Amino acid sequence: MPCKIVLKGESGSLSVGSGFPVRVNCNVGANNVGQMAFERERLQAIEDSAQLPDTFMDLSIGQYAEPLYKDIIRDFGCPVGTVPAYLFPSNEVVTKEYAIDTLKRLADDGLSFFTLHLTADNEMLEIARRTRKIPVTSRGGSIVLRQTVNKESENIWVSILPQVIDIAKSYGIVVSLGATFRPAGIQDACDEVHLRETEAQLKYCRLLQGEGVPVMVENVGHIAINQLEQHCERLRAFDAPIMPLGPVTTDAAVDADHIASAIGAAFMGYWDCAHIINCVTRSEHSKSRFSIDDTLEAIQAAKVAAHSIDVAKGIGLDQDSLIYGQRATQQNCLAGVGADCSRCAGFCPVKQN
Repeated sequence: MPCKIVLKGESGSLSVGSGFPVRVNCNVGANNVGQMAFERERLQAIEDSAQLPDTFMDLSIGQYAEPLYKDIIRDFGCPVGTVPAYLFPSNEVVTKEYAIDTLKRLADDGLSFFTLHLTADNEMLEIARRTRKIPVTSRGGSIVLRQTVNKESENIWVSILPQVIDIAKSYGIVVSLGATFRPAGIQDACDEVHLRETEAQLKYCRLLQGEGVPVMVENVGHIAINQLEQHCERLRAFDAPIMPLGPVTTDAAVDADHIASAIGAAFMGYWDCAHIINCVTRSEHSKSRFSIDDTLEAIQAAKVAAHSIDVAKGIGLDQDSLIYGQRATQQNCLAGVGADCSRCAGFCPVKQN
């Protein structure tokens, strides 16, 4: 089975997977009504910038009369995804009917992909609690676990999987397999629960693909480069595009997480295990709310990583050739027509040659 999916968008479809340019996803979202205006300012700043992502995810918590994803679909036209569990009420039992209605409403609104945490279960939670200092760092996964554990019921998405399949096929929705137990620190990478969840994701990936549902996979999180290479061998078995969360290659990059994430994503992409890169801000582990500048910088870092992967695979070389040609014509190391450089004074090696 080819490692390819197509994400539908208002302005056209977007192919994702092996052989295509690496895509960049930007996450936005509000926690309450009071934050919505600022998130719309963030979207306007992104639209005004020269660095546009290929996809968005609206990670707003709660339900709103005018959800952010409608603005994105209208103003950007690109594929947009969300985490349906974020729309669950925090203090009520989520019934199967409620979950199904939530998916249908999001599909009717034009969403392109859903992140569903099918692998959130009690057995893996108990292992994580026993073996980790931070058992769970996934917000969507923890919401599903809260329903599963507190209500002593089956994972809500697993309990309605036939309906999930029907909705995905009817609306052309891509299911993104969420990672509930992705490592919260590099010391937990590839531990028992991480590997168990990866195997469980593989099971659901094959099941959904067998039903004709396009799938992509979220995984990884925090992981050192040496373990990342080994883990990519496991991820190749999915035959599905990978959207890594990070991967952050060191926990010590506080206030520079955009760099650590870009490094991890570049390695994964070169090993053909990262097909959509998530924008990670420098403030991932230093601020509770990201500034607009944080987001714009994160997009730039992710796009540099994505382009670096593409160049290594012979994709999109025209831009690099153009810049190199400009530097040769101008006889200096700066990019841009008419750029003037005085860095080396009279010892410029480019002019001397």
